[in-house]
Amino acid sequence: MKTITPLTTLSERALQVEHAVNGAASRTREELVDQVSGARDAAQHGASGLQAGAAVVRDEVSGWWKDLHQSWATNVARIRKTEDHAKADHDAADAEARADRADADADAALALAYAALDEAEYAILDSSLARMDARDARDAV
Repeated sequence: MKTITPLTTLSERALQVEHAVNGAASRTREELVDQVSGARDAAQHGASGLQAGAAVVRDEVSGWWKDLHQSWATNVARIRKTEDHAKADHDAADAEARADRADADADAALALAYAALDEAEYAILDSSLARMDARDARDAV
């Protein structure tokens, strides 16, 4: 029986994103518009989940994580507002500049996700070590 962990779920989601992105070039404009809308809805749902998560984060979690959750939600809202305004422009140069900004936003989001995975690996392993130390200390008594 397969055990589902947050890392398994994250890995599966990363594969879904990879397939969606790799297939984007072969889609029609209408299909891509629908895909973009769905991805945006998912991203907004994830951002609101971060906000909700930040509201219930235990006191033991560093303030940095709380700040990151709040900052992420604020920045996503700012990016969305800028994108919505830019989509109203149909000038080719403006559209190209919007595409360049979207590329940069994607690169930044991927870099953040990669860094978050590194931090998650550290935190999970450090947690395991701390549990082992606690068990050893308890057993030594």
